[in-house]
Amino acid sequence: MAYTEQEVKRLQELYTLIESRKEHPNAAPTYKDSPALAETAQIILSRNDADIDTLVDKIAVLRYLCDSYYSLGRAAVSAKYYKIMLECYLALKKLKSLNTKEQEAFEYAIFMAFKTRVYYEPDACKDLMDMLSDSV
Repeated sequence: MAYTEQEVKRLQELYTLIESRKEHPNAAPTYKDSPALAETAQIILSRNDADIDTLVDKIAVLRYLCDSYYSLGRAAVSAKYYKIMLECYLALKKLKSLNTKEQEAFEYAIFMAFKTRVYYEPDACKDLMDMLSDSV
């Protein structure tokens, strides 16, 4: 089941709020955006549906959250969301084969998941290795 109209509308409002504060299109979010990012995460993570539409939408928003937190210098938070994104990709791969663009995005997410984990402390990332061992 895809997200409700209310959830989609609120996600759009939060995205607009975050993006409207930026001085230029490539600017990073600021700490003023943390509540909007947290609410975005709350909405996205409230759904545990494993259908294709929900997973595709969830992955897109998780990518935005990961990039936003990473650019804020909050690698630990970003790493948490990258792991969830990888779980979503693995669930999506069980439902359909990924096209080339999706596969490239998945591989980039793997790279960033490892990069963010080792950014703030040395980590062998055993949990990520175990999770991905059969999928790549």
